[in-house]
Amino acid sequence: MRGPGYDYHPDLGLVMVGGQARPGEFLDMAVVTKDGKKFEKLAPLPEKRAHHCAVVVDKYTIIVAGGIVKESVRERQSARKAFQYNPALWSVKEHDQIMPI
Repeated sequence: MRGPGYDYHPDLGLVMVGGQARPGEFLDMAVVTKDGKKFEKLAPLPEKRAHHCAVVVDKYTIIVAGGIVKESVRERQSARKAFQYNPALWSVKEHDQIMPI
């Protein structure tokens, strides 16, 4: 896997979202681990993407923005939506709707 968004928070551990399994195959997975051995699945992203940013604001909020949602030999389509995660749920946000930090 390459290109996941990730961040670390002391209360959650390492959070990894999205990524790319192979060229043209994007992922919607979201996982968290505190020790690198046990992984807990979070709700999948509403849209598969790779090469994006993920920011853990606090133990209840993760923001994902940017990245690529489609890629072929001739085209790369950039993500136009951002996502905000609150326990067990991702919500779609326009970039100007993301909570201020």
